[in-house]
Amino acid sequence: MQLKKILLMNGLKEGVDYRLEPIGGTSMRLRGMRENRDYKAAMLNLPFSLDAKAAGLKSLGRATDLIGPYQANGTFVLRKWGQANRDTLERYIAGVVEGTPTPPAAPGS
Repeated sequence: MQLKKILLMNGLKEGVDYRLEPIGGTSMRLRGMRENRDYKAAMLNLPFSLDAKAAGLKSLGRATDLIGPYQANGTFVLRKWGQANRDTLERYIAGVVEGTPTPPAAPGS
């Protein structure tokens, strides 16, 4: 959805200017763009976006800069499992927080 919105903001309409070719997760999308010149765009997160830049692919920019904040991913557990595995869940959440890069400050803040 985010990619379609970004492409539309850049004047491209689905079915007119492009068609979607779902090929899998981020690593598969990058490989597809590197190996098949028919694949022109994909949403890529770190470190794949860095690999794409190193391969000479161009970026339209960060999705949050182009369309604003959005929920990119999430993790879910059953409440019963979470209660039974509280320590594991807390360590997991701490690891996610520790491993998530801090976004740069918004302009003017």
